[in-house]
Amino acid sequence: MIIGLRYLLLWLILMLSLSGIFNIANIQAQEITATDGLEGQFDGVIDDQYMAVQPAEESVANNAQPSYDGKIDNGDISAIQLYSQDELIRMINQNTHLQRVQADRCQLVRDIQARAEILTIPSYQFLWGDMLAWGVCVNRDAELGIDYMRLAAAQGLPAAFEHLGRYHANGILVTQDTPLAVRYFKEAAALGSKPALIQLADLLIAGHGSPYDYENVYVWLYQTVSADKTYRNKVSTRMDALEQKMSPSVIKSARTVMRQY
Repeated sequence: MIIGLRYLLLWLILMLSLSGIFNIANIQAQEITATDGLEGQFDGVIDDQYMAVQPAEESVANNAQPSYDGKIDNGDISAIQLYSQDELIRMINQNTHLQRVQADRCQLVRDIQARAEILTIPSYQFLWGDMLAWGVCVNRDAELGIDYMRLAAAQGLPAAFEHLGRYHANGILVTQDTPLAVRYFKEAAALGSKPALIQLADLLIAGHGSPYDYENVYVWLYQTVSADKTYRNKVSTRMDALEQKMSPSVIKSARTVMRQY
């Protein structure tokens, strides 16, 4: 009887032990199942092994912003120094300013524009205007270009008056207007523009302008100093032609003024 009770107790203990093992296994299984929903969540560690890599060229292309939409050449060349006032005016008087901007591969467009628009320097206003008028290194805008030339003329730049006079005399970019051309040439010649003086004399000789201008232009021609023999010959020719249109009293008056120099 006692032996039977012992076997019964051992059997109960065995069953309880097996029941505890199965419960622990079920709990662990439930924990594993619960963690399955967290798969793929960010764990604080970046692994770029599977990240899409943007091609280098495409990245640069997407981020690049055009610095200028004109004809600027940004090749591997040394920086170009901005023109001094004297240098620029000399180029304008020689009518080589646009060629120089092109020869410098359009690197100074922004500097030129800033000095024309912000600093309102007459020589740069004229240069910027001429660039716009002919589409040199910029998108062509003839109307705006002429406006900038007029701004330069309003500040007394002789070359601006001379160019505007020539454009109106020949109907270049603007309506042909000879009386207006005469006025522009007179302003430029009074400020010392030699090209304007010759063109003014030609218009007077051709019968344009006022006879009252003959004496002044005749004197200005006489006062002209130039090392260029060809130019001096042009001056002499215009003086002779003007004399043919002047009365003896006007010639005498002009020569009286000329003796003072």
